[in-house]
Amino acid sequence: MLFIIFGQLGNVYLKTKDYFISKGFGYIQKCTYVPEDVIIPPSKFGERIYVSKEDMENCDFRYEVGKMTIGFNKEDIIDAMQGKKNCFLTVSASTLEFLVQIKTVYRDYVTTIFSYIDDTTLEYVYANEYDLDGEQLQNKRLIGKSLKNIYLKNIDFFDAVVIYGGENSLFDINALLLQYDTIISKSILKQQLSENANFVELPYQGSDPFIFVSYSHDDAERVLPVLYELRRRGFRIWYDKGIKGGENWRKLLAMKVADCYCFMLFSSENNVHSVHVKAELNAAFSCLEKKMKKILTVRLDKAVFDLEYEMYLQTFQNVDISREDFMDFLCDSLGDEMREI
Repeated sequence: MLFIIFGQLGNVYLKTKDYFISKGFGYIQKCTYVPEDVIIPPSKFGERIYVSKEDMENCDFRYEVGKMTIGFNKEDIIDAMQGKKNCFLTVSASTLEFLVQIKTVYRDYVTTIFSYIDDTTLEYVYANEYDLDGEQLQNKRLIGKSLKNIYLKNIDFFDAVVIYGGENSLFDINALLLQYDTIISKSILKQQLSENANFVELPYQGSDPFIFVSYSHDDAERVLPVLYELRRRGFRIWYDKGIKGGENWRKLLAMKVADCYCFMLFSSENNVHSVHVKAELNAAFSCLEKKMKKILTVRLDKAVFDLEYEMYLQTFQNVDISREDFMDFLCDSLGDEMREI
């Protein structure tokens, strides 16, 4: 389970961090890039890990905070995504794009929380406790308003809201921690219900041989039942579950294609003209005889790719979904290398 806390935490950052750690959560450490011509005062909320511009560009996830760039890598959330342990991440970003991508892929294993601090408390926290000058304080106000506007425009994205109004208000720190308690309990129950549902499990994240699945999201109603049955029979599968475009996810897709043992394409009228699917196919063709060992095409209908692609696809295994023994034949075609026997 991954908990993402979005918003300004102010002086409760360290208390929030200590609380989640006390509950057994792992903290996802972020790194920071600051341009040479920018002076950033020391953090009041813990030590920052500074990296070069080149190292930041290699991070899988990045977002801007003022003039700084914050980043972290997908490896840091793998255990949480596999359900091996619970982790939490605090974010104060100018966009929800990369958070939406994480939530889209990992669904009920991610709980998104908006942290709300009223304007009066926000000003008190930064002006009185952190000695900020007028310009710095105004910047904090603008960030606070921006985050609130992002929340109001994306209410459906968030699973919960926590309210912090200061030590001397109705919502003191103990009340805040009680809110976290309730959210954690509900999220764990939701995850358990999801795991018991008749649905495809999380995309595989280990190092054993696995299947990379390429498909059109318009075909999800036909593809997901096949993936569910493959998982039920023990096959390790990585699929994108609705990934949106963006540099981070293009990089992730390329890495997964390069790491897979089998590239399994669901061919249909919906994707034979897709530039994204063709890009994945090109990557698969270039990875053959390296780590990847096979390409298999599941034909959902009679649609075909351009000749330059079909001349390669036809040299590998093709399986028609309409055949009576489709599932058994597909499993036999895949073999046991990617299967937990």
